[in-house]
Amino acid sequence: MSNQKTIKIYVSATKKIDRILPSNYEIVQAGSANSNVDFSYRKDNIGENISYKNKSYCELTVLYWMWKNSTYDIEGLTHHRRFFFNKGIIPQILKIKEITRILKKKELIIPKPISVGKSVESQYKSAHIETDYDLCREIIKKNYPEFLLAFDKNSKVDFLHPYNMLITRKEILNDYCSFLFPLLEEVERQIDISKRDNYQQRVFGFLAERLFQTWLIKYSNLNTMELPVYNIEEPFQKQKEMFK
Repeated sequence: MSNQKTIKIYVSATKKIDRILPSNYEIVQAGSANSNVDFSYRKDNIGENISYKNKSYCELTVLYWMWKNSTYDIEGLTHHRRFFFNKGIIPQILKIKEITRILKKKELIIPKPISVGKSVESQYKSAHIETDYDLCREIIKKNYPEFLLAFDKNSKVDFLHPYNMLITRKEILNDYCSFLFPLLEEVERQIDISKRDNYQQRVFGFLAERLFQTWLIKYSNLNTMELPVYNIEEPFQKQKEMFK
């Protein structure tokens, strides 16, 4: 029997992608439940899903779909415009051979952190609805007390592993999602986003970036590899800092 691990990297997309992607990458149409357009991609409203929440959960509707429906040994999530890139060959999207090589030694591929210019808590509260952040902490304190120290530690750092992107073994992804989605659902039950503008309605995607880093701090024993994330819709010169 072969010991070769099965791998699938899902690409969350809300529009047509013209670029040819490496093998084992598959595009998923995010928010399919709310769309009248069919791009002929896999859809995130098949099986157990929260596709209808895409407006507020962003790419997390694809992550949820992966958690509940996908069964590959190694799974990853990227975006239609943002991809992990090979450090040595720029701008080459990370290929399966390289992912396999990395995950023989590491457990998790994550975005290289970016500076937010102030503490994570201060940055969130200046850019978003500050009471959402406080509510998230209260829910963690009540329902997930083992994560409170990590949340508070993360609140004080001045960097972020952004974009809700990762590549890892299925069991690690399941562990993260089992923490993330019940917590977000509890926040969702306690806030009303109906009168917010489109940007601030994306609250759960924004919170998830901070919660991912909280989870990383809690499980700091995980052996991670930080890789640059390149936006294929922007000139390389604007992003070259990411590759240093």
